[in-house]
Amino acid sequence: MSKLIIIKILGYISTLALMSLTAKVLTISDFAYLNLFLQWLVPLTIIQTLGLPLVSNIYVGGGEMSVNQYLLISKKILQKILIISIPVFIVTAVNLFGISLDLIVPYLILLLANIVLYFQSQLLQARKLFFESFLVSNYGQRGVLLSTLSCLMIGIFYFLEIQFNISNILLIIFFSILITIFYAHNILQKSYSPSYENISITEKQLANEGLKISLNSIFHNLTFPLIFLIGISYLSENTVAKYQTNLKLIFLMLHFYQGILMNVLIPDIYRLFSENKKLLLSKIKKIMFSTFMLGSLIILLFYFYHKPFIVIMFSEKFLIENNELINLSLILLTGIIFDCGFSLLTYCKFNREALLIRLLGFILGALVASYTYFNLNFNFSINLLLVIFYVLPNTFAFLFWLKIVKKSFIPMA
Repeated sequence: MSKLIIIKILGYISTLALMSLTAKVLTISDFAYLNLFLQWLVPLTIIQTLGLPLVSNIYVGGGEMSVNQYLLISKKILQKILIISIPVFIVTAVNLFGISLDLIVPYLILLLANIVLYFQSQLLQARKLFFESFLVSNYGQRGVLLSTLSCLMIGIFYFLEIQFNISNILLIIFFSILITIFYAHNILQKSYSPSYENISITEKQLANEGLKISLNSIFHNLTFPLIFLIGISYLSENTVAKYQTNLKLIFLMLHFYQGILMNVLIPDIYRLFSENKKLLLSKIKKIMFSTFMLGSLIILLFYFYHKPFIVIMFSEKFLIENNELINLSLILLTGIIFDCGFSLLTYCKFNREALLIRLLGFILGALVASYTYFNLNFNFSINLLLVIFYVLPNTFAFLFWLKIVKKSFIPMA
C-alpha cells in the first residue's frame, strides 16, 4: 500500500510540474487552448476505445481470457471504430471548430498513442501489477513516467532555445507516451498470462460490455472539458487560463486524500452494499467528513500562501481575485465531497440510474447556462458552470444513493 501511495503522490507532483512548465513557456492564450485540448484527450480516448481497456479488468483479471486473446478481439473492434471515427474527428475539428491541420495532425497522433497506453495500463492493472500500472498510466490518469519524460523534454527544448507552441508541446507529450509504451510493453511481455481454451466471448459481447462500463466514465471525464469549452466560447482566453490553472491545482490538493480512500474501498462496495449497508454508509460518512475537514484546512492554507506559490510555479498572470479563489475552492470542495455519489451508484450496480442523472445534469446544465449567459450576463462565470455541471449532479447522485440505502433500513410491514 505504501508503494502505491508514494507512486500516486509522484504522479500528482509530476502532473503539476508539467502544468507549471507549459504555463511558463507558452503565452497565457496558448496555455488556455493547450489545456482545453489535453482535457478533451481523456474522454476522447475512452470514446474511441469504446471502454474496451476497462473490460480487461473483468475478463483478463477474472481469468476468463489471456492477454493475447483479449487483445486479438479488441484490435478487431478498435480497427472498425477508428476507420469511422478518425474521418469524423478531422471533419468536425476543421469545419465545426475551425482548428487548423497543423494542430489536428499532432493531436490525432497523440490521441492514437494515448489509446495504446490506455490499453497497456489497464492490462497491467488487470494482471494485478498496480504499481506498474500507476507508473505507466496514460495521459489523464497522472502517470509518473509520462509526465516526468515530458518535463525533461521541455527542459531540453528550453536549453536549446527552441520556440514553444501548442504543436510542439503536443509532440513532446506524444514522444513521452511512445517511450512509456515501449516500457509498458516490456513489462507486459514478462507478465505470464496462460491461454484459455474454448473462448466463447464474441466481439459483440466484448463491445457491449465495454460500452456499458465506459458510459459513466465518459460522462464523468467530459465534465471539466465541457465546462472550459463553454467558458472559452463566452469568456476571454486569459480568464479561462487562470481558472484552468487554479482549478486543477486546488482539485489535485482536495481530491488526493478522498481519491486514495475511495480506491481502497471500491473493491468492497458491492459486497458491503449487499451484506452490510450500515457499515458501508458509516465508511462513506467518515470519508466525506475527513474530506471536509482536511479540505477546509487546505483551503485556509492555500488562501494565505497561494500568491507566492502560483507566482513561483506559474506566474503572476495566473492569479485570480481572493473572493473568486474562495468561491472556486468552496465549490470544488462541495463537489469533491459528493463526488463519491456516482462511484457508489456504479459499483452498487445502479449504472442506468447514474447515467440518467449524468444526462439530465448535462441537459439542464446547458439550458441554465445558456439562459444565464443571455439574460444575466454579469453573473456568467466558470464558478457558475462548476455549480451547474459538477456540484449539482454529484450532490443529486449521492442523495439518490443515500435514499436507496436508507430505504432498506425501514422494516417491512
